[in-house]
Amino acid sequence: MNNGSHTKRTVIVTGSSKGIGKGAAIEFAKKGYNVVVSGRKQADDVLEEIKALGGEAAFIKADITKEDDIINLIDQTVKKYGKLDVLVNNAGGITNIGPLTETTTKDFEDVFQLNVTSTFWGMKYAIKEMLKTGGGNIVNVSSMVGINGAKNFSSYSAAKHAVIGLTKSAAIDHATQGIRVNAICPGSTMTEALQGAIKTGLATEEAIASSAPMNKIGDIEGVAKAIVFLGSNDSPYMTGSVLVVDGGVSAQ
Repeated sequence: MNNGSHTKRTVIVTGSSKGIGKGAAIEFAKKGYNVVVSGRKQADDVLEEIKALGGEAAFIKADITKEDDIINLIDQTVKKYGKLDVLVNNAGGITNIGPLTETTTKDFEDVFQLNVTSTFWGMKYAIKEMLKTGGGNIVNVSSMVGINGAKNFSSYSAAKHAVIGLTKSAAIDHATQGIRVNAICPGSTMTEALQGAIKTGLATEEAIASSAPMNKIGDIEGVAKAIVFLGSNDSPYMTGSVLVVDGGVSAQ
């Protein structure tokens, strides 16, 4: 480890082996942050891309549905870089799609574990570390369905609404302690997952694009830059805010 890494700001991005998380990790690296890439699988390609930009990055394996993994992720980050300045709770997902009446209790609980409980754990243990060094920023990744409802997405929509509730309440709890907590709500974004859905015929690119007033699908870089804005000192008076990046869908 070079001596300068302790003087730079440090960010953890969960679920950063691909998609929006990978994009955010790269954008933070461009801004000079120490970046901890995290996920269930090794992400050498992300580390190589960051290091090719001249950035500093490390991979720490973590399954965000396990409390001990999140504790270890934060502990190992602090051991390596001396402090934690920013946590991006990006990892999450959908485990079932269908009508509420066909959603099992297990499906519902799994979606909340993946999206809500993991975010709670991340905030809890990150904020404890941030308070030791004078503050920090949390960015929670919700969704446009965390603001609006969506057909066949009752569990996921409820979970992403809950992420916003956690964000606002935690922001109030720690507003005078140098901790800012904000949420971002991406709309349809051209990630690997969306590309896969289009290829399998679950949706067409045209239909997805036409659902947004801007008549296009969002790109990873645009969402990633919005995450960096919230996580950086470029947004010093924002806390408890919900930043929507959805091409105008939620304005309808």
